[in-house]
Amino acid sequence: MSILHYQPTPNFKDTGRNVRHYVNEHMDAFWDIFKPLMPYIAICIFLDLVITKHFMSINPKTGEPYNFVLFGMIASYFLLCLSISWHRVIIHGPDNYVAMNPFKPSKREIGFIVMAISLTIAIIAFGALVGLITGLILPSLIGISSLAVGVLAAYMGCRLSFYFPAKATGNDITLKQAFALSEGYVLRLIFAPIFAMWKILLITLAYLFVGFLVFTTLGITAGTLIQSGPGAVVFKFIFAVPINLYFGPLIAIFGVTVLSNYYQHALQNPRKDEDDEHYI
Repeated sequence: MSILHYQPTPNFKDTGRNVRHYVNEHMDAFWDIFKPLMPYIAICIFLDLVITKHFMSINPKTGEPYNFVLFGMIASYFLLCLSISWHRVIIHGPDNYVAMNPFKPSKREIGFIVMAISLTIAIIAFGALVGLITGLILPSLIGISSLAVGVLAAYMGCRLSFYFPAKATGNDITLKQAFALSEGYVLRLIFAPIFAMWKILLITLAYLFVGFLVFTTLGITAGTLIQSGPGAVVFKFIFAVPINLYFGPLIAIFGVTVLSNYYQHALQNPRKDEDDEHYI
């Protein structure tokens, strides 16, 4: 029997199990949302590979061209569109959600995307700054500083993450309110996705490993045809399609489902010491 309305749970094991079941039960909604986005992502992947192969200079350290990633960044926009729509599937229900139109985003949808990009840039810039300062002052501690930045980034990402399901479903919320609302959920937001998607993660890793072996073997047996010849772009595109058009998006909606689970749980179970303004 299909689950029509997602019921949030607090325990990360229960949440992981429920998320896995919910996603499996509603793959039809996933494909309804994602199929219209797939051609654009595929085109972006192909253009990046073509430009990398034919127009980018060679990295002297690796002997390979520098990667061109502009169209990959555009493809990420369509994954954000998928995330917005999937938040609505979880919170509004698979029979009541409205999928985002990537070519006519609303003000709230634009706010979601701008905030996601801004936080990503801020985290990368902060990490680069700390790495630069550490490298100049105490180079021996750059490993420790990198770990500290990673932990801090994960913490802040979790504490601010409730902004996104709220924004995706039409609720006004500030980063300060999202930070307050997410108190006590950090570890659950980290462990529940792993518990929910461990199977798909293992399958993805197996695919990458097998793909590497096949690519290496063909590169040896077919000479430069596969690794650097005219077949390189086609072969790499074929290899990239399952990652970008199945494994990656599926992993994304597992994470989105976990996030929506805990956002709803926080709304339904407000802490006594919080003001009502935190609950949208």
